[in-house]
Amino acid sequence: MFVLTKIKIIVFIGFLFFLFATEREKTLAATLSLTPSSGSFEIGSTFDVSIILNTEGKNINAVKASLLFPPNDLQVVSPSVGRSIASVWAVSPTYDNNAGTINLECGFPNGINATSGLITTITFRVKGNGSVILRFKDDSKVLLDNGKGTDDLNQINNGVYTLILPSPNGPEVISETHTDQSRWYKESSVILKWVDPDPELTENYSYIINDIPDDIPDDIAEGDKNNISYKSLPDGRNYFHIKALNKDKVWGGTTHYAINIDTIPPAEFPVDIFPSNKTSRRNPIIQFITTDNFSGIDHYEVKVVPLSNVNDYSQENQDKQIMFIEAKSPYSIQNLEIGSYDVIVRSYDTAGNYHDSIQKLKITNTAFQFIGDDGLTIGEREIISWRWVLLVFLAIIFFLAYTVWRLKHHHKKIEKDIIDKKLPPEIRKKIEELKRLKEKYKGIVIISFIIVGSLFSNFSVKAEDNFLEINPPLITTISKNISNNEIFYAGGRVETAETKIILYIKNSKTGETFNKEFSTDNKGEWFYRNDGFLSDGEYILWAQSKVGQQLSPPSPQVKMFVNKTAIQIGASRISYELLLFLIISVLICIILVLIFYISVSIKKIKKRSLLFRKEIDEVESVVHKGFMMLHREISNELKIIGRNKRKSFCEKEDAHKEHLMNDLIKIERHIEKELNDVERLLG
Repeated sequence: MFVLTKIKIIVFIGFLFFLFATEREKTLAATLSLTPSSGSFEIGSTFDVSIILNTEGKNINAVKASLLFPPNDLQVVSPSVGRSIASVWAVSPTYDNNAGTINLECGFPNGINATSGLITTITFRVKGNGSVILRFKDDSKVLLDNGKGTDDLNQINNGVYTLILPSPNGPEVISETHTDQSRWYKESSVILKWVDPDPELTENYSYIINDIPDDIPDDIAEGDKNNISYKSLPDGRNYFHIKALNKDKVWGGTTHYAINIDTIPPAEFPVDIFPSNKTSRRNPIIQFITTDNFSGIDHYEVKVVPLSNVNDYSQENQDKQIMFIEAKSPYSIQNLEIGSYDVIVRSYDTAGNYHDSIQKLKITNTAFQFIGDDGLTIGEREIISWRWVLLVFLAIIFFLAYTVWRLKHHHKKIEKDIIDKKLPPEIRKKIEELKRLKEKYKGIVIISFIIVGSLFSNFSVKAEDNFLEINPPLITTISKNISNNEIFYAGGRVETAETKIILYIKNSKTGETFNKEFSTDNKGEWFYRNDGFLSDGEYILWAQSKVGQQLSPPSPQVKMFVNKTAIQIGASRISYELLLFLIISVLICIILVLIFYISVSIKKIKKRSLLFRKEIDEVESVVHKGFMMLHREISNELKIIGRNKRKSFCEKEDAHKEHLMNDLIKIERHIEKELNDVERLLG
C-alpha cells in the first residue's frame, strides 16, 4: 500500500512538472536587448552598444533588427561583426547617420538556442547633450526554427543614455536665467557669469557662443569682465565656450556651457471627435497628436467650455468648472449635457510653450443628430446640402400630389359612370344592335326589357363617397465661429500673477462697449466666460491689467464674429436647427398624409372597380341570354317557314337563314372580345 501511494505521488509530481514545462514553453518568447542599457557619456567621446539575443530556451534560425537613434546627438562610427553568433549575414549591418537608422539581418542554418548571444556591436560618437533613446523598430523579428518562419519576438529592451558636456577645464560658468544645462527654456535672452579659480592670475578671457558642443574659442582676448548678456539667441542647442588668459600669456582650458532655447510653440494639430462633432452620445472621445521641432512634446491639457446651458452655469463657479485637465489621447469626455461646447486641447512642449487647438462639439437629441448647419448628415461625414434636401422633398410632394389628382380624377369618372348608369361605348353599341335585331325579328321584344331592367336594377350606387509700467495682458484664446445662440469666452495670460484683468467687448456695428473685471490665477493665466448671449455681428476685444488704481496699456485688439443662427422672439430664441427640424417634420407629415390618401383612394377605386366588373359580368350574361333567345326564336321561325315553304322559296329562305346565322356568330364573337378587353383594363 505504501509503495502504491509513493508511485501515485511520483506520477502526480511528474504530471505537474509536465504541465509547468508545457505552459512555460507556450509563454516564453525571444528577447532582444541593448547592452549597456544606460550610461553617461561626454560630448566628443565614443561608446559601444551591443545587441543581445535571448531565445528563452527555443531554437531560432533568423534575426532581423532595426534600430532608431537621434542623428543630431549620436553618430554611428562603425558596426562590428567581428564577434557574433550569426552564421550567415543576409543583410550586413548598415547605417544612415542622416536618417538615424541601423538595419541588419542574420541567419542560423542549423538553428541556435542562446541566452546571451551577441549579434553585433555598434560604436557611437557623442555629438550633442541631453537624454537620448536608442530603440528597436516595430519591424524587428526573431524567427523560430519550425519551418514556418513564426515570429517569436516577445520583448525588446531599449537603451536610454545621458550625453553631457566635457568637464570644465576653464572658468566656472553660471547663469541666472538658464541655470540647468539639460533643461529647455522659452526665454531667448541669456545672462552668463563666470568665476575663475585664480582671479589674481587671470588677465583676460576669450569666449564664443555657437551650436558646436565642443568648440574652442580663438586666442583673441575679449576683455576681463566676468559676465555677458545675449538677447534673442536662436532656437535650438546653443553652447557658450570660454577660456582664460593668465598673466604669463598662456591660455588655459575651455569650459562649455549648454543653453537650450525653444521659443516656438508646438505645431498646429487637429482635434478629432468620435463618433462625430455632432452626436447624441454623452461621452464622446477626442483624439489629438502633434510634434515640436526642438524641445519635444511634454504633455497635453484639455478644457471643455460650455457654450449653452446658461442657467446651469454661474460666474462664481467658473474657476471650478472650467479648467485645463492633463490628458492623453484618446480622451473620453464624461457626462456632457445637451448643448454646444468648445473642446480646447493645449499641447505643451518641454520648454513650456503651448498651442491651443479648438474643436466645436454639439451634444443633441437623437432626432436632431442628423440636422446640421450645412445640411443633413448621413453616416459620420457625408452631408447632403439643404438645397438638395428641399428639392427632394418638393419632388416627392409634387409626385404624390399628381398621383392624388390622377386617382381622384379616375375615381370621379367611375362614380359618374355608375351614377349615370353608363356602360362602356362598345357595350352600348352592341345593346343597340340587339335592339335593331329585335325590330327586325319580331317576337323577341322581351330581350331588351330584360337587359335594361337588369342593368338599372343593379346600378343603384350613391355618389356621397367621394504710472507704474504694467505690461498689458495677452489674449491667447477666444471663441471662434460662435452663433448668437452660444456663449463667448476669452482667455490669456499676464506676466504678473493674481492681477486684475479688465476685458472690453465692443460691437463694431453699434459702437456699444461693455467691460468685465476678474482676476488671474497664481500662474498669471486668466479665463472669462460671458454670462449671456451676444447679438450677431462683429466684435472687437482688448484687455488691460489693473494693479491698484493703475492700468496697463491696452492689449492688441482681437476680432470676433458672432453668426446669426437663432431667431429672437421676445425673450426666447428659436435656433435655426429647431426651425429646420419643424420644417422637415411638416414636410414629412404632408408626405405621410398624401401617402395615406393615395392608399385609401386606391382601395376605394379597387372596390368600385370590382363592383363595376360585377355589373359588366351581369351585362355580359344578359347579352348572352339575349342572343340565345334570339337564336332560338330565329330557329323556331325558320322551322315554321320550313314547314310552310314552297319549293320556289327554298333557296331564298336558306340564303336568308345562312345570313342570319353568320350575323349572330359574328356579333357573339365581337361582343365577347370587347368584354374581355374591358375586364383586362379594369383588372
